[in-house]
Amino acid sequence: MKMRLGFMVALLITTTTACSITNRSDTDEGSTSEMNLQEAADTADAILDDTFAAIDPPVEWTHNETMAGECSTERSRSVMTVISRDKQREFMTTVEKHWKAQGFKYRASSRDGEAVYYWTPDKFQVRLKFGWKNQAHFEVVTPCVKKTPVTHPTSRYDSLDYHGKERPAPNRHSDYWSSDKG
Repeated sequence: MKMRLGFMVALLITTTTACSITNRSDTDEGSTSEMNLQEAADTADAILDDTFAAIDPPVEWTHNETMAGECSTERSRSVMTVISRDKQREFMTTVEKHWKAQGFKYRASSRDGEAVYYWTPDKFQVRLKFGWKNQAHFEVVTPCVKKTPVTHPTSRYDSLDYHGKERPAPNRHSDYWSSDKG
């Protein structure tokens, strides 16, 4: 029952957010009205690249499938480095400090503290969520823009490429992030 309720809340937040993005005027600060889906996807990739560059020591990650909609797209990545429960809060704090320094605005967090949601100044939605096996997942959803085809991300990563394959649980060790010692 708790899982179903959590899913319904996440669905409601996503639906409400998507509707509010679609209905915003082109005079909003950071308007992306001239941007197309591929340009928005490239911007989302740059946000993710910048976020991962701020994580020290670095973690290994892999792309997830791109989800392109009518007027927005989603880029996401999963961390393949094992992040211990003891390091989870520090990892999240590192990311949140970076996002705030970039001018991102806090939107919400999950009740259990496993996810945080932010807006960029130009209305991209960013999320960090810890899931099964404490795997960190990043997601960027673009604002509504002109529809065009969207290609697979080209950002380089050092972990395995799971494009089109089932992604395993985190399996890369870090002397720092995988440690149970604070």
